[in-house]
Amino acid sequence: MGEENMLAVVCKSYAVAGSLECYDEESGRIDREQHLHAIANEFGKSIKGHFPVICVENM
Repeated sequence: MGEENMLAVVCKSYAVAGSLECYDEESGRIDREQHLHAIANEFGKSIKGHFPVICVENM
């Protein structure tokens, strides 16, 4: 899988994978107060850049 995927988010379904981020309808930017970004914020962390997502729905 490679070193870049060692800290990937693993999802059970494509629906869950698609709901990890929410976009602002007006600007089209990621809404950092919703979904996975909000959880990271609760731990005092922020998500910058990309993060790998592995979906196991069809495995």
